[in-house]
Amino acid sequence: AVEALRHAGCLPAVETIPLEGRGGPVDEVEARRLLGLAAAEGNAEAQCNLAGMFNLGRGGPKEEVEARRVLGLAAAQGHEWSQCELARMLREGRGGPKDEVEARRLFGLAAAQGNARGQYGLAGMLAQGRGGPKDAVEARRLFGLAAAQGNLLAHTMFGLMLMEGQGGPKDEAEGRRLLGLAAAQGDATAQRLLEKYADAAAAALRAAADEKEAGKDSQRGKAKKKGKKKHGERSDVAAGPASQAAGLASQPGEALEALEALGGDRSSSSK
Repeated sequence: AVEALRHAGCLPAVETIPLEGRGGPVDEVEARRLLGLAAAEGNAEAQCNLAGMFNLGRGGPKEEVEARRVLGLAAAQGHEWSQCELARMLREGRGGPKDEVEARRLFGLAAAQGNARGQYGLAGMLAQGRGGPKDAVEARRLFGLAAAQGNLLAHTMFGLMLMEGQGGPKDEAEGRRLLGLAAAQGDATAQRLLEKYADAAAAALRAAADEKEAGKDSQRGKAKKKGKKKHGERSDVAAGPASQAAGLASQPGEALEALEALGGDRSSSSK
């Protein structure tokens, strides 16, 4: 049955469901039956694809319990895609009770084989502390590995961790680049994050400008107060250095600088 399915084009890449309808119309019911035969012979690809049909309700009723069971058979053979799919079902409690510890273990098995979905799934559980302790450093490393393989969601998460300095030092330039790549491919989360950081940057610039202006206002106030005090102390020498300093200042905020240029506080000369 396995070879018949393979020759008929019913066992293509693992991530596709064998419903291409080659040589005739698509027949999901027959495809599901044939996959069942191959799965019963222990073929991991057939088991994975059959589980996909069970989960989607294609060629028959939706059967998440059976999908989870069949995925378990394929995962036990080291089938990395099945390990990831079963991990997702366990993490979400689909087709049976939730088991985050086992989900984390299965993602780890797939990640160890270099599977980007496994790396991403494990990284997410490590970052959130699901199924075991939090480990931001390892999560960041795994997101980076998955991103390097082109995983869109990993681009977003790795970029976020770089921007926030989670699991390692901040690298805003690289983080922004990764978010940009994901946003360009239509990832809505990356797009929202870029908008958030752009708004934060604009707010920081406004706050810096306001702080600078407040400093100028404070300096002007001090200069004005100092000028009034000196005028009261030396009313008999109104044309002296202090009044000359005030005359040198083309703007009110420059009065203090001009006064200091002429020797600073000269109150001692009146004694």
